[in-house]
Amino acid sequence: MLVSDIPGTTRDSVEIPIRYYGETIYIVDTAGLRRPSRVSSPLEAYSITRVVEAVEAATVVVLLMDATEPATHQDLKIFRVVLNRLKGVVVALNKWDLVKDMSPTEQNNIRQYTISRLAPFTDVPLVTISALEGKRVFRLLEEAWKTGKRYFQRIGTGQLNRFIHSVVEETPPPYYQGKPIKFKYVVQAGVGPPQFVFFVSAPEGIRVQYVRFLERKIREKWEWSGVPFKMIFRVWGEEGDEGGPRRKEFTTGR
Repeated sequence: MLVSDIPGTTRDSVEIPIRYYGETIYIVDTAGLRRPSRVSSPLEAYSITRVVEAVEAATVVVLLMDATEPATHQDLKIFRVVLNRLKGVVVALNKWDLVKDMSPTEQNNIRQYTISRLAPFTDVPLVTISALEGKRVFRLLEEAWKTGKRYFQRIGTGQLNRFIHSVVEETPPPYYQGKPIKFKYVVQAGVGPPQFVFFVSAPEGIRVQYVRFLERKIREKWEWSGVPFKMIFRVWGEEGDEGGPRRKEFTTGR
């Protein structure tokens, strides 16, 4: 591997297979992305395309940020690319050696600021590392591996329904056209990424605020850190007299 503190040294994505916990996993080192105003050549623009392709092929993306300047506009643009493609994500704050002499309060402020900038999806693992000193790099690999396992986690239908019905009974959604929205049942229709399908009486009446509430409750019940969801609301049975759209989709972070 060619490494340098000069931006643009890495031009293409490099794939490295390793054995980890008895499994073969592939680590892909992508070209670093600079601010668009600093992209100086067609080759560097090509590198950006290859990075997006690497994200699309990945299970988990490690979003590497500079601890001295975290959560920049460019960082957040990459984060949105990851979320739009529903990939697992772990944030790594590199160059922690430059801030390790700060007070614990200042260090915690950096962590909190970084996570807050990711809103509304803030349930993301964050690992502070120093590539220069080799600090916590293996912990980062461990967190990425765990996130990959969560990405393919499946919850039993009975367990999921009992939980969702208890949540909805305690905090029902707002009325739609003067009627309560009834939840019939929910299934986890897929993994990698997780997809949940809710069969309800009026999917068109489900608001994004309530979807985020349900997602937060699911995350509190089961460990899904770093894993975005797709949540689909469909009408059960025959279409009612109200007409209109009978299916709505929501994804984490939107």
